[in-house]
Amino acid sequence: NRRNILINARGPIRATNPCVTGDTLIPTEFGLISMKELVEKYPNGGIKIAVDNRVPLEIKFSNGSKILIQKSQKGISFYEITKAFSNGIKDVYKIETESGLEIKVTKEHKFYTKNGWKGIDELIPGIDSIYIQSGEIPFNRNKKLPFDVKNEFRGKNGRLYKFNFSKEWSKELGEVLGYLIGDGWLSDDKNYRVGLTFSEKTLLNYFKSILDKWYGKKIKFVKRENGVYHLSYHSKFFVDFFKKLGVKSVKAEEKEVPKTIFTATKEAVIGFLRGLFTADGTIQIDKNKGNYYIRLTSKSKKLLKQVQILLLSLGIKSKIYNRSRSPQVKFEYKTKDGKKKEYFVDGKLFELHISKENIPKFIQKIGFLESTKNKKVELLKDRSYHSEIFEDKVKKIEYVGKEEVFDLTEPLSKSFITNGLISLDCGEQPLHPYGSCNLGSINLYAFIKRENGKAEFDWEKLKDVVKKAVRFLDNVIDVNKFPLKKIERVSRESRNIGLGIMGLADTLFALQIPYNSEEGFEFMRKVIEFIAYHAFLESIELSKERGPFPIFEKSEYPKGEMPLEGFYRKEYWTQDWPKIPELIKQFGIRNSNIMSIAPTGSISMIMDTSSGLEPQFALTFEKSVTVGKFYYVDPEFEFQLKQRGLYREDILKKIADNGGSVQGLEEIPEDLKKVFVVAYDIPWWDHVRAQYEIGLWVDAGISKTINMPNWVTVEDVLNAYIFAYKLGLKGITIYRDGSKSVQVLITPSQRKGKYIRIVKNKTLELMKQFGIDISKYLEEINKSNNNSTFQTIIKPKLPLLTSPQQIDNQIKGEEKVEKVEGKVCPVCGSNRLIYREGCITCLDCGWSECTVG
Repeated sequence: NRRNILINARGPIRATNPCVTGDTLIPTEFGLISMKELVEKYPNGGIKIAVDNRVPLEIKFSNGSKILIQKSQKGISFYEITKAFSNGIKDVYKIETESGLEIKVTKEHKFYTKNGWKGIDELIPGIDSIYIQSGEIPFNRNKKLPFDVKNEFRGKNGRLYKFNFSKEWSKELGEVLGYLIGDGWLSDDKNYRVGLTFSEKTLLNYFKSILDKWYGKKIKFVKRENGVYHLSYHSKFFVDFFKKLGVKSVKAEEKEVPKTIFTATKEAVIGFLRGLFTADGTIQIDKNKGNYYIRLTSKSKKLLKQVQILLLSLGIKSKIYNRSRSPQVKFEYKTKDGKKKEYFVDGKLFELHISKENIPKFIQKIGFLESTKNKKVELLKDRSYHSEIFEDKVKKIEYVGKEEVFDLTEPLSKSFITNGLISLDCGEQPLHPYGSCNLGSINLYAFIKRENGKAEFDWEKLKDVVKKAVRFLDNVIDVNKFPLKKIERVSRESRNIGLGIMGLADTLFALQIPYNSEEGFEFMRKVIEFIAYHAFLESIELSKERGPFPIFEKSEYPKGEMPLEGFYRKEYWTQDWPKIPELIKQFGIRNSNIMSIAPTGSISMIMDTSSGLEPQFALTFEKSVTVGKFYYVDPEFEFQLKQRGLYREDILKKIADNGGSVQGLEEIPEDLKKVFVVAYDIPWWDHVRAQYEIGLWVDAGISKTINMPNWVTVEDVLNAYIFAYKLGLKGITIYRDGSKSVQVLITPSQRKGKYIRIVKNKTLELMKQFGIDISKYLEEINKSNNNSTFQTIIKPKLPLLTSPQQIDNQIKGEEKVEKVEGKVCPVCGSNRLIYREGCITCLDCGWSECTVG
C-alpha cells in the first residue's frame, strides 16, 4: 500500500489470500477432510475437491474478456486443487447462519451470494444470504479401515483373546457407530466396556447379532424394570477398536461424530446417520397445523453441527435449534440407605430439524431401523413438500481471536466448499473489493530487428505499440460485459488496466545479453521503464480526449504522487519523469493503474516466445501431440543454431536429455553457453533481483517464480524471503525443485547439486547491504575461477527435505525424475508439467493452472 494511488479513494488493498481455520471441513473425492489435514497431506495438490455448480466457470483472457463455459446450475462437480497451504496466525471471525452452519475465517474471506462474492465486512446479518452446498458427494470408495485391524491379542495375564472385527467399512459398522454415539457409551477406565440401551427387542436383536459376531461369543442382555434393554461388552480390546474408529469416552454434551466417519464409504456414512437417528431421532406430525419434520436431539451442539454437514453432503439441508432451558430439579429419589436426593437437569438441549423436500430425501437415503419410527414414516410418504433453497441467511458475525489459517487454490472455479458454505479461494492480483483484471502483454521479442547480421531493439516501434495497447485496454473497459453491476461500477470508476510483457528471455538471447548479468538487469529496468513512461503519457492523452477516471480527484495523483516505486528512485531514470505528475495535475490521467506483469503461459506459447519476464525454462524439450512426438526448440536458439550449422537432431536430443540446458555440453560453443541460460542455470538470488528490477516500474501485481534447485537449504529459502522483503517486493513465489509432483526436466545444476554457471554481478553485494550474511555463498565460489567471467557455487552440505534415496542418488550423480501417480494435465492427460510464473504449465498442450493469459 506504500504506492497505493487510491489509498484515500478506496482504502488499503487487502491480502489476496482469504483463509479458513484448520477445523473447517472440505468435501473432497475422499470424503470430508479438515483444512489442516488437507494442507498436511496435499500441499502440492493431487486431490479433487467439490465445487458448487452455481459458481459460473469462466475462461479469462489476457485482455480482460471472459467466456462463460458453465452457467450457474444446481449440484456439484469435482476439480483438482494445485496447492494447499498455511497462511500463519491471523485474526479470525466466526460466521453463523440461521440454520446453524458455522465457520471461522479471516477478514478478507469472501462467500458466494446471489449478488456475487461478498466479504464478511459486506455481509449484513439478517439480510444477506450465503449459497450453501447444493449436491451430494460420493464419499470415499476405499473400503479399508484407516488402521490395521488385529483380531488376536495377548493379555497381561498371558491369555489369548480372539475377535472377529470388521476390516472394512460397511453399512452395519456405520449403524453400530451411529447407535453407539446416540444410545451407547464407552468406558475406558479400569472397567472397560462398550454399552448400549434399547427400547425395542427387535432392535436389540439386530445390533446384538452384529456385536456378538465381532466379540466372538454371545453376550446376555439385561432388561430393566422400565422395559429398557441393556447390552454390555467387557473388554479392553473391544473398547480400543471403537476408540481407533474415533469414538470417545465423554459426557453427553461433548459427544461428536467419530473422525473416521468423515472419510468412510457412503454406505458407512448412511449407516452411521441411520443408527444415530434411530437412537435419538423422532418424527413430528401435526396434521392440523401442517407441520411435518424429522428431528434429532442432543445435548451436544457440536455433534449436531457435524451431522448437519454430513447430511448436506448427501444433499439434505437441515436446521439447528437451541431448545435449552434453565437448570431445574427433575425429581427426588431415595438411595438404598434411605437418603433423599434430587435429580438435576442442566437444561442443555439442541435439535436438528429436517423439513420440506429434505424429508423424502432422508427417508429414501437414510431412514430408521426402529419399527415404531418406521410406522410414522409411512405417514410421511405420498405427500407433496415445499422445495428447498440451498442458501442460508447470515445470523451473526463476531471476532473470536487469533488462529492459524489455511487456504488452497482450485484454478478452474477459484472456489471451494467450507463447512457447507461456498467460499472464494486464493486470489491472484492485489485489488480493491470488486476490482477486476484487464490485462494485456506486449511481446518484446517482436521488436528485435536484424541489420547486417546483428540484432537490435526497435524502441520507436515499441513506443507506438505501447500507445495502441493502452488505448485498446481502455476501450475494453467500455465494451466489456461485467458479471456484476458492482464490479462494473468499481472498474469504470478506477479504469485500471494492466499492461505487461512477454518474450523478455528471447529478447535478451537475441541481443546476446545473459539474463542475470548487470547488462541484463539494466535492460530489464530500461525496457519496463520505457513502457511505463509512454503508457502513462498515453493515458494522459486519453484523459485530454475522454476525461480522467471518475474518482481521479479522490486519488493521490492531484498531490503529485505516483504509483511507481521507480519514480522515487531518480538514479534509475532514463526518461523525463518530472513532467509526468505535472501533466497529470493539468490534464488528469485516464487510468488509475497501468502496469501489471500477468502470467502469459498460454498466449506466449501461441506467440512462440518466452513467458512473461521469466527466463526460458528449457531451450529444447520433447513435445507430445496426438500425431506423435517432436522437439520443441526456443525460436531464438533455433535461429542461432542454424546460423552456426548446429541445428541437428542429435544435438537437440542431447540438450533435451540435459534438461533443456546447454551447460556442460561440449558440442555447444562457449559464447552460446554464456547467453543461453535457463531458469535452473540462474541462482535463486538473481531470480529475486530480476523481479525487483522489473517491479520498479510496475504499479500492480507481478507473476514470477523464484526457481530453486532441490539442494537448497532452509537458510537459502529464508534468505530469499528476507531479500525480497528488504527490496520491497509486493509478493514472492518460491518453487523448490522436487517439492511438487511436476518435475520432468533435470538440468545439470539440478543433477550435480551446484550452479554450473554464475555470471558476475552485484546481486550478492546488494544482499550484503541489506544485512544478509553472504559469507556462505562467497566461500563456496570456486577460487580457481575467480578471474574468469563465470564462477561455480558448490552444492550446500545439508539438503532440504530430501529422502535417503534422493541423497543417495545425488551422491552417485544419478539423474532422477520425481513423479507422483495421477498428477496429469487436466486437458490432454500429459504428466509433462513444469512450474513457472507461479503456475503449473503443461509442456504438451500449453494448459496452465493460472487462467489469466
